[in-house]
Amino acid sequence: MTETKRSNWRKMRRGLALKNSLSDFNKEFRRHMATFITGAFSFVAALLWRDAIIEFIKIFEIHSDIVYVKFITALIVSAVAIFVIIGISKISKISNNTE
Repeated sequence: MTETKRSNWRKMRRGLALKNSLSDFNKEFRRHMATFITGAFSFVAALLWRDAIIEFIKIFEIHSDIVYVKFITALIVSAVAIFVIIGISKISKISNNTE
């Protein structure tokens, strides 16, 4: 192999490595951006649910036992959230296994 062919081959190899690196960066960027956007929408949804739950609690609120009502509500909401997270995790595992 002549020196110019080797030089051209090295340049091409560096170009391919750079192209692969940019492709990997693009994939990672898109994945992280999707995660960020999902998190932002989840945060907004959580704030809306918080307001809805507060309004619902006001119906049953007994003014002398506000601390107990809030504590019990926090426990119930936490339990529901745990079950939902477990369910979503199982569904996610099932969908990942089928792909």
